[in-house]
Amino acid sequence: MKKHLTSLSLLASVSLSLAVPAGATLLAFDQFITGPSGYTTGNIYNQTPSTGSLGFTGAWGNTNNANTTHIQAEATGLTHSLAVNPNADGNLFIRPQSNNDGRRVTRAFNAATLTAIEDTSTLFYSGLFRTAENPAINAGPVWFGIGTNTNANQNPANGVYFTHNGASGFSIWNNGSVESLSLTPAVNTTYLFVVGIDFAANSVSYSVYADGDTLGSPAATGSFTTTITTANLTHLLAGHQSNNSGYSGESATPRFDEFMLGTTMDAVVIPEPRTYAAIFGLLALGVILMRRRQRS
Repeated sequence: MKKHLTSLSLLASVSLSLAVPAGATLLAFDQFITGPSGYTTGNIYNQTPSTGSLGFTGAWGNTNNANTTHIQAEATGLTHSLAVNPNADGNLFIRPQSNNDGRRVTRAFNAATLTAIEDTSTLFYSGLFRTAENPAINAGPVWFGIGTNTNANQNPANGVYFTHNGASGFSIWNNGSVESLSLTPAVNTTYLFVVGIDFAANSVSYSVYADGDTLGSPAATGSFTTTITTANLTHLLAGHQSNNSGYSGESATPRFDEFMLGTTMDAVVIPEPRTYAAIFGLLALGVILMRRRQRS
């Protein structure tokens, strides 16, 4: 019996490896969990959570040490069918403002994460997005992505950022240029976005999924050619540009959650349902083989 169980456990080990392919590594994440050891609800500037966060060093800040209050943590999290272990205990949101000064905060990746970014040929990050309104505003996009540290009042100069600009919809902000995704989100719907960087091919890819979509059927997908260097991917950034007062209030503004950074797409989203089917199919086959051996 012990021998049969050993064979089954080895088979299970092989099948489980299908869910996380060799070389797929999660480098950093932040689930924006609020509560003990997590975020305090409110302004995230100068906060250093230890729960639900990995791969960072130091607190949220910016190059001019401006204590902006426009990027906040709140207690209710976002969930999505493709998110990796989403937590319902917190998210990050962007407060509306009416003046022409944008607000940004960044948090630095730690030395181990930076080394891994330097060593990989591909990099992927994912996150969740939700908004209650898509106001018809001509300025004030919100950013969430990876790049360099920045001044609180300065547009991010380097990096790759997932962006939402009211009725104009989603886009990718890359080194000052904008790549439109031709998708305006449905209100009160959670989307998962995945941004991939191929350093050798000098390309950026993106996919956006409404809750319930499968990996093979995103709501929007595409790619474009650009030059990205690992030296410009040192921080996670969140913020907005200038006037975003078109929102009716804090409850209507964009929410972000579940930041994941990894070396492959498989590291930042859950596997396809067919992968799970393969896992359970192999396990079932192992049980059948074990029972046949027991009878013989």
